[in-house]
Amino acid sequence: METVSVKVNLKEIVGKSAAKKIRKNGDVPAVVYGKGENIMIILDKDALRVLRDVNFSESAIINIDTGKEADKVFAIIKDVQYDPVSDKIIHIDFMRVSMTEKIHVHVPVVLIGEAKGIKAGGDVEQVLREIEIEVLPTNIPDKVTLDVTDLDAGHSLHVSNIAVPDDVKVLTNKEDTVVTILLHKQEAETPQADENAAAAEPKVIKEKADKKDEKAG
Repeated sequence: METVSVKVNLKEIVGKSAAKKIRKNGDVPAVVYGKGENIMIILDKDALRVLRDVNFSESAIINIDTGKEADKVFAIIKDVQYDPVSDKIIHIDFMRVSMTEKIHVHVPVVLIGEAKGIKAGGDVEQVLREIEIEVLPTNIPDKVTLDVTDLDAGHSLHVSNIAVPDDVKVLTNKEDTVVTILLHKQEAETPQADENAAAAEPKVIKEKADKKDEKAG
């Protein structure tokens, strides 16, 4: 688990015009929701830089400092909204957390090792890149890993194959596929094409033989 601190300003005025003015100044409006009253805040460039450093990860604990002792909270990032045209961040949602209560978060799945299937001419396809877990905020892992070393071509590994600490509960369906090794398309189709050609050739020879028999008769 990674913990970072950000200093923010309270957003005194609500509404679209106020949010537009905040963005015009290069800042981003945000909200911290959860138990208790929602807190409307403003993130400046320094605060956004800190959040970028943790890749806006849901697995990072954010210590939000508004300058008021009563408003200091721990939270996680639940949603980041981007402008569809400029791709700039326009709003961030935080969820307040208690360090003594378990929460649901998503963490990335990282593959380790070189799969056997690659040496056999296969390609690695990672189907699932994150899983949902239940855990105390203090024990959130930055990632979970899955060893693919023994994975052969044509085979898959599933969520059930991911090892997690005892204090972490996996919520994602254990039967969901995480990674599979696919054969190259051309290699997979070649044997079938050869079989079709082999099956068709005797038929042509037989047809010619039948025609010769008809003429002879």
